Amino acid sequence: MRAELAAAALLCACSLLGGAVSRGDCEWESFQNLAYSQMQETFRICPPDTQVDLYVRWSRATIPPNTDLADTMASLGHRVIPEMLVRIEQSAKSSDQVAKWDLLFVLLRMQDGGHYAVANDEQLMSRLERAVAAMTEPELKKAAERTLGQIKGQQS
Repeated sequence: MRAELAAAALLCACSLLGGAVSRGDCEWESFQNLAYSQMQETFRICPPDTQVDLYVRWSRATIPPNTDLADTMASLGHRVIPEMLVRIEQSAKSSDQVAKWDLLFVLLRMQDGGHYAVANDEQLMSRLERAVAAMTEPELKKAAERTLGQIKGQQS
Protein backbone atom coordinates (compact mmCIF):
# COMPACT_ATOMS: atom_id res chain seq x y z
CA MET A 1 0.00 0.00 0.00
CA ARG A 2 2.84 2.41 0.82
CA ALA A 3 4.42 1.83 -2.59
CA GLU A 4 1.09 2.51 -4.30
CA LEU A 5 0.65 5.78 -2.45
CA ALA A 6 4.22 6.79 -3.19
CA ALA A 7 3.72 6.04 -6.87
CA ALA A 8 0.46 7.96 -6.94
CA ALA A 9 2.11 10.92 -5.22
CA LEU A 10 4.93 10.83 -7.77
CA LEU A 11 2.46 10.78 -10.66
CA CYS A 12 0.51 13.67 -9.19
CA ALA A 13 3.74 15.59 -8.61
CA CYS A 14 4.66 15.02 -12.25
CA SER A 15 1.30 16.43 -13.26
CA LEU A 16 1.86 19.54 -11.17
CA LEU A 17 5.35 20.20 -12.51
CA GLY A 18 3.85 21.12 -15.85
CA GLY A 19 6.41 22.87 -18.04
CA ALA A 20 9.39 22.23 -15.76
CA VAL A 21 9.53 18.55 -16.74
CA SER A 22 7.91 16.75 -19.63
CA ARG A 23 4.79 15.63 -17.80
CA GLY A 24 4.15 12.64 -20.01
CA ASP A 25 7.72 11.35 -19.72
CA CYS A 26 7.80 11.81 -15.97
CA GLU A 27 4.49 10.02 -15.48
CA TRP A 28 5.39 7.27 -17.92
CA GLU A 29 8.76 6.55 -16.30
CA SER A 30 7.12 6.32 -12.89
CA PHE A 31 4.22 4.24 -14.13
CA GLN A 32 6.03 1.65 -16.20
CA ASN A 33 8.36 0.76 -13.32
CA LEU A 34 5.50 -0.29 -11.03
CA ALA A 35 4.41 -3.86 -10.40
CA TYR A 36 1.27 -4.57 -12.42
CA SER A 37 -1.10 -4.55 -9.44
CA GLN A 38 0.38 -1.21 -8.38
CA MET A 39 -0.08 0.10 -11.93
CA GLN A 40 -3.78 -0.67 -11.82
CA GLU A 41 -4.31 0.91 -8.40
CA THR A 42 -2.27 3.99 -9.30
CA PHE A 43 -4.10 4.28 -12.60
CA ARG A 44 -7.47 4.28 -10.85
CA ILE A 45 -6.61 7.29 -8.68
CA CYS A 46 -4.99 9.44 -11.38
CA PRO A 47 -7.01 12.29 -12.89
CA PRO A 48 -8.76 11.40 -16.18
CA ASP A 49 -6.33 13.30 -18.43
CA THR A 50 -3.42 11.40 -16.91
CA GLN A 51 -5.32 8.12 -17.27
CA VAL A 52 -5.84 8.75 -20.99
CA ASP A 53 -2.18 9.70 -21.50
CA LEU A 54 -0.92 6.67 -19.62
CA TYR A 55 -3.33 4.28 -21.34
CA VAL A 56 -2.38 5.47 -24.83
CA ARG A 57 1.33 5.09 -24.06
CA TRP A 58 0.77 1.69 -22.40
CA SER A 59 -1.23 0.38 -25.36
CA ARG A 60 1.66 1.25 -27.69
CA ALA A 61 4.39 -0.05 -25.39
CA THR A 62 3.06 -3.56 -24.83
CA ILE A 63 3.36 -6.12 -27.60
CA PRO A 64 1.02 -7.81 -27.98
CA PRO A 65 -1.28 -5.14 -26.56
CA ASN A 66 -2.32 -5.84 -22.99
CA THR A 67 -6.08 -5.30 -22.62
CA ASP A 68 -6.10 -5.41 -18.81
CA LEU A 69 -5.46 -1.69 -18.54
CA ALA A 70 -8.28 -1.07 -21.07
CA ASP A 71 -10.57 -2.97 -18.72
CA THR A 72 -9.31 -0.95 -15.75
CA MET A 73 -10.01 2.29 -17.62
CA ALA A 74 -13.40 1.02 -18.83
CA SER A 75 -14.41 0.16 -15.27
CA LEU A 76 -14.19 3.87 -14.42
CA GLY A 77 -17.24 4.44 -16.62
CA HIS A 78 -18.56 7.83 -17.62
CA ARG A 79 -16.07 9.84 -15.55
CA VAL A 80 -13.28 9.26 -18.13
CA ILE A 81 -15.42 9.80 -21.24
CA PRO A 82 -14.99 13.62 -21.51
CA GLU A 83 -11.20 13.34 -21.54
CA MET A 84 -11.35 10.40 -23.96
CA LEU A 85 -13.52 12.46 -26.31
CA VAL A 86 -11.02 15.30 -26.29
CA ARG A 87 -8.32 12.87 -27.43
CA ILE A 88 -10.56 11.09 -29.95
CA GLU A 89 -11.61 14.38 -31.55
CA GLN A 90 -8.07 15.73 -31.83
CA SER A 91 -6.26 16.25 -35.10
CA ALA A 92 -6.03 13.66 -37.85
CA LYS A 93 -2.30 12.98 -37.47
CA SER A 94 -1.42 9.32 -37.81
CA SER A 95 -0.36 8.93 -34.18
CA ASP A 96 -3.62 10.49 -33.03
CA GLN A 97 -5.52 8.02 -35.20
CA VAL A 98 -3.89 5.10 -33.40
CA ALA A 99 -4.93 6.70 -30.10
CA LYS A 100 -8.49 7.10 -31.44
CA TRP A 101 -8.74 3.39 -32.11
CA ASP A 102 -7.16 2.53 -28.74
CA LEU A 103 -9.73 4.69 -26.97
CA LEU A 104 -12.64 3.34 -29.02
CA PHE A 105 -11.55 -0.09 -27.80
CA VAL A 106 -11.86 1.16 -24.20
CA LEU A 107 -15.38 2.38 -24.96
CA LEU A 108 -16.23 -1.06 -26.36
CA ARG A 109 -14.91 -2.66 -23.15
CA MET A 110 -16.92 -0.11 -21.16
CA GLN A 111 -20.05 -1.16 -23.07
CA ASP A 112 -19.21 -4.90 -22.82
CA GLY A 113 -18.58 -4.69 -19.09
CA GLY A 114 -21.78 -2.78 -18.34
CA HIS A 115 -19.85 0.18 -16.93
CA TYR A 116 -21.61 2.69 -19.21
CA ALA A 117 -24.19 2.27 -21.98
CA VAL A 118 -22.08 3.90 -24.68
CA ALA A 119 -24.40 2.79 -27.50
CA ASN A 120 -27.40 4.43 -25.82
CA ASP A 121 -25.70 7.82 -25.48
CA GLU A 122 -26.79 9.46 -28.74
CA GLN A 123 -24.62 12.56 -28.37
CA LEU A 124 -21.53 10.48 -27.61
CA MET A 125 -22.20 8.12 -30.52
CA SER A 126 -22.70 11.06 -32.90
CA ARG A 127 -19.36 12.57 -31.88
CA LEU A 128 -17.61 9.21 -32.22
CA GLU A 129 -19.09 8.69 -35.69
CA ARG A 130 -17.82 12.11 -36.81
CA ALA A 131 -14.36 11.44 -35.40
CA VAL A 132 -14.12 8.07 -37.14
CA ALA A 133 -15.41 9.53 -40.41
CA ALA A 134 -12.62 12.12 -40.28
CA MET A 135 -9.87 9.48 -40.01
CA THR A 136 -7.56 9.33 -43.04
CA GLU A 137 -5.46 6.23 -42.40
CA PRO A 138 -7.42 3.49 -44.26
CA GLU A 139 -6.54 0.50 -42.06
CA LEU A 140 -7.04 2.38 -38.79
CA LYS A 141 -10.31 3.81 -40.08
CA LYS A 142 -11.56 0.30 -40.95
CA ALA A 143 -10.60 -0.96 -37.49
CA ALA A 144 -12.29 2.04 -35.86
CA GLU A 145 -15.44 1.53 -37.95
CA ARG A 146 -15.56 -2.15 -36.91
CA THR A 147 -15.16 -1.22 -33.25
CA LEU A 148 -17.85 1.46 -33.51
CA GLY A 149 -20.10 -1.10 -35.22
CA GLN A 150 -19.54 -3.51 -32.35
CA ILE A 151 -20.51 -0.81 -29.88
CA LYS A 152 -23.66 0.02 -31.89
CA GLY A 153 -24.57 -3.64 -32.12
CA GLN A 154 -24.92 -3.77 -28.35
CA GLN A 155 -27.54 -1.03 -28.18
CA SER A 156 -30.42 -1.92 -25.89
